[in-house]
Amino acid sequence: MRYELRDGRLWRDGEPWFPVGVNYHPSSTGIALWRSFPEAEIATDLEAMASAGLTLVRIFVYWADLEPLAGEVAVEVLERVRRFCQLAAANRLAVMISALTVWMNGQRFFPPWLRGRNLWTDPLARERGKVAVRAIAEAGAASGAVLAYDLGDEIPHADGRSSRLSTAEVAAWQQELGDAVRAGDPGALVTQANEASAVFGHCPFGPDNGAGLDFVSIHGYPWWAPRSVGSHRDATASQFASFLTSYARAFQPVLVDEIGAYVAGPEVTAAHLRASLPSLAAAGALGAVVWSWKDIDAPGPPYDQRPTERHTGLLDRDGVARPALASVTGFAREAATVWSQAKRRAAPVGIFVGELARFEDESYLDTGSVPNLAVFHAFVLCRRAHLPAEITAAPGPHHRLIICPSPNRLTERDDEVLRGAVLAGATLLATVGDPATGVIGAELSGVEVDDFVDGRRHQCFTFAGDTYDLRWPPHARAAVLRTLDAEVLARFGDSSPAFTRSRFHAGTVWLLNAPIERLLADAGDLADCRWTGLYRGVAESAGVVAPIRVDSAELEVQLLDIGGQERTLVVNHAWGSVEATLTEGPGAGEILCISGKSSLLLETPARRPAVEVVGR
Repeated sequence: MRYELRDGRLWRDGEPWFPVGVNYHPSSTGIALWRSFPEAEIATDLEAMASAGLTLVRIFVYWADLEPLAGEVAVEVLERVRRFCQLAAANRLAVMISALTVWMNGQRFFPPWLRGRNLWTDPLARERGKVAVRAIAEAGAASGAVLAYDLGDEIPHADGRSSRLSTAEVAAWQQELGDAVRAGDPGALVTQANEASAVFGHCPFGPDNGAGLDFVSIHGYPWWAPRSVGSHRDATASQFASFLTSYARAFQPVLVDEIGAYVAGPEVTAAHLRASLPSLAAAGALGAVVWSWKDIDAPGPPYDQRPTERHTGLLDRDGVARPALASVTGFAREAATVWSQAKRRAAPVGIFVGELARFEDESYLDTGSVPNLAVFHAFVLCRRAHLPAEITAAPGPHHRLIICPSPNRLTERDDEVLRGAVLAGATLLATVGDPATGVIGAELSGVEVDDFVDGRRHQCFTFAGDTYDLRWPPHARAAVLRTLDAEVLARFGDSSPAFTRSRFHAGTVWLLNAPIERLLADAGDLADCRWTGLYRGVAESAGVVAPIRVDSAELEVQLLDIGGQERTLVVNHAWGSVEATLTEGPGAGEILCISGKSSLLLETPARRPAVEVVGR
């Protein structure tokens, strides 16, 4: 098997390919699989995965097993890695190897000689890391089954010192180890996998620092999402992985290599995956890997301290399928004919991410708010308004509307990027984030900051007949604006401008003096249709009209090119069934009935559902 990454998608043996798979530990051994290699069990499991239509299995090589003594790589472990890959290849399963695993399920598993050493700056740790990943790559190369090598699953959590690394230090480490992997398996793809803190945290690991990598990998569990995701039943929950996908794609191709539903029952998990999987595929993910294949029966760590980790399988310990398996296999069946062929349209709406969106000094000068929280909420609002949107760090000529949502900090480069886009004729909708450092320049906006007040002084404003209430947190400060040459569209109770509009050369700038995307922070807040309407109204002023729209904000609608044919994906992110009418675009007037947390793929013009993307 031969794997390539080109044109923003994966190819296998010269054909476009969308892998769907599972994370795997044998039930009988758990993380001890390399110390006690149950080959018969592994072979049976791999055959069952292939029979279910899966095409990828992700495994973890624990550094403590591979190199218990510094300088002594365990040949037996490498032979077992090689054998695992051979068994996978026999079932046409691709393998993704997490090569330097020292962190799993909240516990650390270091080789004794590595404890206390800094993984990224200690000379011995770095040198042995390069040797280890090269040895693993050499073991995997012979089978031809390995899709990619992950340099270390969620490795920032292996050592709290990771947060003090510079982005340059992380980039250098990734480049060194990536080169070592490619030396062992020429042409291999290299990735590094992180969970949501790579987007919502300040850690220098993440999609926005991908030097040395061919693509990035991300984990999308709603339990670790911002509090605006109130439950797996919420419409926001099944959009979380697609948001992470869109964010990562602003920087590099991305594969969602862990997705599931912690703190959820069997039916809830199945429903969550039914909606999440097609949504992340439509957002442009390279593939999807579910956590995990089978419940764990093995004793000992890490399951002794976190027993719930035993029960995350698509199969229970006895091999009985849970409802989620049907969700995954249904999606996998469509991968070859739908998602491997799907091409996303260029989105006319770009949600802007500044260069320091995550990398703040965290001094007294910084706000301390959650990085990219506002970007997530802007993404959901665009989805609810049925606006074709993508996250971008570099707006292009196809972005007719750029949304700059409540930034913590804007740099001179950010101002130059936004200025250039508006000069070229784009419309900019900016909301004021930090009054000191998160306000677009006066030249663009036509206003300037005149003072600050307690946010409770700016509790509401009225625009176009609607009153917008703002729920500020205690002690929040708001900017007081003074107009230069902008038109005031709405004012607060103290008569200061709340919403303004100005012309700047060929473009238009709308400025809302409130961090609305941050203030809509609790479960259910994003369902307020007034904010959706405000986004839609500004978009329409920019000439951006949803190409297809339904009269339900709970439904995601996406126009896709699938094998040269235009198709419409409709995902119901609501828990209950929705009956909605297509109000704009092909098939306008048609009534859709779609069950909760599921999706349909429609012919365009829409007549009847042509393909049900995942199981009911």
